Amino acid sequence: MAGVPVKMVLDRWPALESSEAGRGSTGQRGELLFGYRVSEGSSFTLGCEESCSLWADVGDGWQLLELVEGCDGEEELVSVELQLEPREFEFRFDVSDVEGRPLEGATLRLVAGQFGAPVDHLPARRTDGAGRLTWKGFVHGDWWVDVSSPGCAPVRTCPYQFIASDDPERRYPVTLRPAQAVTVEVVDPSGRPAVGVRVLYTYENIGLPTFSTWSTLTDEQGESMITLPSGGGFELEVQAEGSYGEREGEVRDGRLQVQMQLR
Repeated sequence: MAGVPVKMVLDRWPALESSEAGRGSTGQRGELLFGYRVSEGSSFTLGCEESCSLWADVGDGWQLLELVEGCDGEEELVSVELQLEPREFEFRFDVSDVEGRPLEGATLRLVAGQFGAPVDHLPARRTDGAGRLTWKGFVHGDWWVDVSSPGCAPVRTCPYQFIASDDPERRYPVTLRPAQAVTVEVVDPSGRPAVGVRVLYTYENIGLPTFSTWSTLTDEQGESMITLPSGGGFELEVQAEGSYGEREGEVRDGRLQVQMQLR
């Protein structure tokens, strides 16, 4: 397909920032080259746990084509062959609280990949009075979605994508639990506040075969405020060059301290 607008969006993690890294149109053979090798003096490289998403627009809005993940030290050219598919799929969400009551006005936001880079050109939507949302116009693929509601711990999940042969009444249930704000205090191996280290935390999603994974950075006091399900289990890891730390279990007093260790 010639003359198709294509763009590459760089998804920086853990800052959860997206920025357009390149844009162009396909040539006569449907090809487009985005150069990003360090040896070519380009504007960016992909590190481990970072990704870029490729999008195309054939006149009906931007369509996600591919997620490309990178790793430090890799400088070889990545070639990706892409094929546009009909947008015949739809998400059918049912959002409720732990008592099974529908959550009206819960926000659903699509993200490019499990680390949560926002898809800005696909605006968030909200559930109706029955806690339901039907979202049409998608192709089959690894879509991720954030589900949130005031006072609840958010859920990040990769929803099942329905196909024509499925039961038309089948829906994707999401249960949101009450939230608790937790202050994570990180200290380095010498006991001083660890500034600007990555805080990665994960908790299980009720009734779903996925886990919610979130990331943030510590401030100048070596602290970071995170949101966890109240009374629920979690796994937390802090990472910095040459050191790491971890905690798991439950939070009882709204505060956690993590002592980093040398690798």
